[in-house]
Amino acid sequence: MKVGDLIECNGGHRAVIMGVEKLYPRHPDSPARSYEVLWLNEEPSYSYSHGGKFKRVSAFAVKRVLSESR
Repeated sequence: MKVGDLIECNGGHRAVIMGVEKLYPRHPDSPARSYEVLWLNEEPSYSYSHGGKFKRVSAFAVKRVLSESR
C-alpha cells in the first residue's frame, strides 16, 4: 500500500493513506507498522495520533485496498 490508496479497515471505516511508517525505516523492503490516514467517515476508536495533522492506524487494522493510486 502506498500514499493515496483508499482503504477499508476492520470496522468498515474508510480512509485515504497520507503516509506510511515503516517498521525498519532505513531498510528498503521493510513492512509497514502503521499508516497516517485521513478518515472519510467517522473516526474509529482504534486510531491514534502523535500530535500530527493526520491520525494513525495500525497496519493490522487494514482489511483491504478499495482503490489504488497511480
